Amino acid sequence: VGFKLILLRMGCNSSRGGEEVPEPGIEPPPMPVKKLEGIKDIFGSCDQDEDNRVDSKELGAKLQESDITIKKLVAKRKPIKYMLQALLAGEPERISLKELDTQLDDIHSLEALFARIDIDGDGVLTGAELAQVLREDKALVDALYEAGKSKEYMQQQFKACTEDIDMARFRCMLHAPTLMSVFSRADLNNDKMLSQQELLDTLENDPELVKEMNEAGVPTDQLLHSMQLEGRERITFAEFEQHSKAA
Repeated sequence: VGFKLILLRMGCNSSRGGEEVPEPGIEPPPMPVKKLEGIKDIFGSCDQDEDNRVDSKELGAKLQESDITIKKLVAKRKPIKYMLQALLAGEPERISLKELDTQLDDIHSLEALFARIDIDGDGVLTGAELAQVLREDKALVDALYEAGKSKEYMQQQFKACTEDIDMARFRCMLHAPTLMSVFSRADLNNDKMLSQQELLDTLENDPELVKEMNEAGVPTDQLLHSMQLEGRERITFAEFEQHSKAA
């Protein structure tokens, strides 16, 4: 059981005195449980019966008091602020240290993507921040693709905004249906190509996606028939887009 984050896929360092809060980096390093020293100490103080699970609200309240731990995680662009809200709300009711670590390293939830782009940790996203992470953070680019949003789509959306982007606007941006979103969902092996076999699997196993492809102007059965007639085993997104314009 993990935090009740808004998943897109349909998904500490020590707090010893004297340490400086690290500067944000483009590739936040992995944080295995053994290195979650600041959180591990707080977790241990809550785990009175030593069953490796603690009450989420109690853990959230104690984490909230540890400003240096929160600042370090924000600087590493981890979604700790949103996880803290979930903990304080008792979601889930009890949690293990391993589950906490998994949530911190997740990059597929809406909150995790937002935190990863928010380089300065101020709670809003700018075009400059997006441009930097799109250039330097391949893992984030891949996660956006899996969510059905290309680099070009994100750049266009940020360019169209006259103000910095908060969480509410970011949520709308990422949940907006696009051709890319249906393409990437049908792209089962994430190779950025759509094969005849993937279309067959979609037709057989995912009626909801078939419906969305039809609504997007790319009827799945017609696309598959066209590929078979043309002898094309796979197509790119650009070719997929051309089919939508011709349909």
